[in-house]
Amino acid sequence: MFAFAALLGACGPSHPAAHPSRGALDRVAWLHAHWRAQEDGDVVDEIWVPTSESAWVGFNRTSANGETSHHEVLRLEAVSVGIRYVAAPAGQSMTEFLLVAASGDHARFENPAHDFPTWIDYERAPDALVATIGGADSSEPAATWRFRRYGDSPALL
Repeated sequence: MFAFAALLGACGPSHPAAHPSRGALDRVAWLHAHWRAQEDGDVVDEIWVPTSESAWVGFNRTSANGETSHHEVLRLEAVSVGIRYVAAPAGQSMTEFLLVAASGDHARFENPAHDFPTWIDYERAPDALVATIGGADSSEPAATWRFRRYGDSPALL
């Protein structure tokens, strides 16, 4: 639990809505889990943990042969304009994306002003979670990961 608590501050200051609605992140509740994708020797883990009714922390790690090659701290939070996805990749600036579409099995976050990616999609399939990123200049996705549920993640509520 200490590791997740340490992640809470890693994305920088948070400015959630002053009075977020109860269960504001219910629209994306299906993301809450430990997800794992394996391809070409790489293992990608993505873990989403609710920390309150209006904020979650996430962690994405890519490794090969037990060595981390990439990681980023993620955050979902209810704000006055909706739901914000904040990504803080190692060695890069934080970037915010706004939820523009959500259903029981799909969520799309966009930031047209960001260089790349400008959008992030999560889609729940019957046996997987598919994450895709892309840019404004291309109708084709730049990268896609097919995650399998690897386990439950704790809730820090």
